Amino acid sequence: MRYIKHWQSCFFILLFIYGCKSATDSNNSAYIEKFPITIFCGDKDTLPISVLDPTGIILSDSLLCLTFQSKSAKYALEAFRRKDYKHIVGLLTKGRGPNEITNLRRINQWDISEGKMNLLIRSYPYFMAWLDVNRSVDSNKAIFTKEFDFTTDYEMKVRIAESSFIFDLNNNKLIIARSTNSLTESDNPNPYFVNFDLNKRVVTDSIFMQNFVRTNNFNSLVYDITTAISPDLQNFITSNSSLNSIDFYDLTKKTKKTIKLSKEAGDYTKAVSKMRTYLGGASSTKDYFFVLSYPEYSSSIGINTIIYTFKQDGSPLIEFSFKEKLRYYFVDQNSGEIFAIDTDEKIWRYKLNKDVFY
Repeated sequence: MRYIKHWQSCFFILLFIYGCKSATDSNNSAYIEKFPITIFCGDKDTLPISVLDPTGIILSDSLLCLTFQSKSAKYALEAFRRKDYKHIVGLLTKGRGPNEITNLRRINQWDISEGKMNLLIRSYPYFMAWLDVNRSVDSNKAIFTKEFDFTTDYEMKVRIAESSFIFDLNNNKLIIARSTNSLTESDNPNPYFVNFDLNKRVVTDSIFMQNFVRTNNFNSLVYDITTAISPDLQNFITSNSSLNSIDFYDLTKKTKKTIKLSKEAGDYTKAVSKMRTYLGGASSTKDYFFVLSYPEYSSSIGINTIIYTFKQDGSPLIEFSFKEKLRYYFVDQNSGEIFAIDTDEKIWRYKLNKDVFY
């Protein structure tokens, strides 16, 4: 299989040491026992929006958008006015026609500034484009400002189809992570990502995210991650749900820092034996990264969800705690609010002190 050999050659010949020690040096990690600030989010209300099976929430100054990945959803995105939460329009119909998508991937990159919202849309297997949400809402149809063509050669199609996440770094540069679900028995078992030059169609940098050795009880589900990238495209994180750890990558300094949220975090063997989900979605604002967490003893402490807040360098800052069990969320740093969808599909708004992030 030619494409498997291509992936392997890229990573063993072009293996970029990424600051050498950052990929494998266990000293570049820290165990966080307690966050400097703890805030219980009790000032809350539910929004008058009733939808089925939403899988994401994103806001700008004027819009609230919900995303949908289920096959039964007519639209992949529904837009509401933020001021009164009235429905405006559904966008991204399912299909293979113009401005339609087949299978929406999780949205993990956006550009929200000056009241404008642009979302990086991915549809399995090959479609990726930037959606101008404001213009789309005004026009009642999807308007894409930048589309990517991944179908010009076979190896590129395979690379994209096998990816778990993609970030657009602009200037025709992408970060592409290969999904562990596509690894063969002869491959290195650890997930990895590459910096990819679209013009030259070559890998420029690459790094393995972990350094585990394949064992008889190898389980790729342990490597399930969610990701987020900073708006300035200088830093991104991977939240390792079963390993209970978070990796912070600085793309300028080419360093990696690992934050462990328990003493057993990062222990592959124990993670396989438990197969527990500790962490949920990752998100970002211009100054901070956020990661959803589910406490191990939630029923006894009355806290069902935590959102950890970090500075972009991985320094812990705030632990937000919630009575509700949340699945998806969005932090509005400017207004000092957190919007979230719980497991019963209720949509919540949590009011914070506006100075909490400053």
